[in-house]
Amino acid sequence: MLYLKKSVKRRLAVSLGACVLMLIAVGVFGLYHLSKMNDAITRTFEGNVLTLADLGKVNEALLSTRVKITAEQRDRNPASAVTTQQEVAENDAIIDAAWNDYFPQRVSDDVERGIAEEFITSLAVLRAGVDEVNAAMVGNDFDAARRIATTTLRAAYPQVLDALHSLIDLNSAQASASHQQTSHEYVWTRNIVIGVIAGAVFLSVLLAIWLIKGIMTPLGKAQVLANAMAEGKLDNDINITCKDEFGDMLKALKA
Repeated sequence: MLYLKKSVKRRLAVSLGACVLMLIAVGVFGLYHLSKMNDAITRTFEGNVLTLADLGKVNEALLSTRVKITAEQRDRNPASAVTTQQEVAENDAIIDAAWNDYFPQRVSDDVERGIAEEFITSLAVLRAGVDEVNAAMVGNDFDAARRIATTTLRAAYPQVLDALHSLIDLNSAQASASHQQTSHEYVWTRNIVIGVIAGAVFLSVLLAIWLIKGIMTPLGKAQVLANAMAEGKLDNDINITCKDEFGDMLKALKA
């Protein structure tokens, strides 16, 4: 403090520096926590949102294949069965592309990996059954296709869809939990930032009062002395307490 009392310039420089440091501290704190929230949002998007989109494509393609095969068994037309077989192959390509985009790089834990592996196993069984149904329909053996559909496919579809829906539910729950966590972190960060800003404002006010007092007090004494000198009173006794440039000025005026 003695170092600062000896110079007005030092007090101004220190006060300005303190204000700048407080601004930097508030900014760095805010940017740090914004970066953390951005990372959390990115993890949720890449780990859950994109996964849900891929699983949605798989689900849609599976249902499309099921509808096409059911409709073809109703129509019992070998010519259109060839077209259905091609459309099923296109759905399989959609499923493979979406699944490969998800698995295994976006699997979050062993539980999800286990469900995904169950899906892969059950999907292989389902596809084998679908191929048999398509081959029977193309060969105009719709009775055989019906038997396969009511046995193999009827047993395989629930296993595939149950595993797929479990993955969808799991990723939805993870996304919801991540959203809640991010919301809590936002509230906490907001309150801390408000507190830091309030503290910075309070310290700035104290600095302003300290500066004003350090500047106005000697200026007031100088004004009193100048007025007295203007009136011809040269024997004024002024208590000079400041040791800075203002103190030097008052001493010079008093002398």
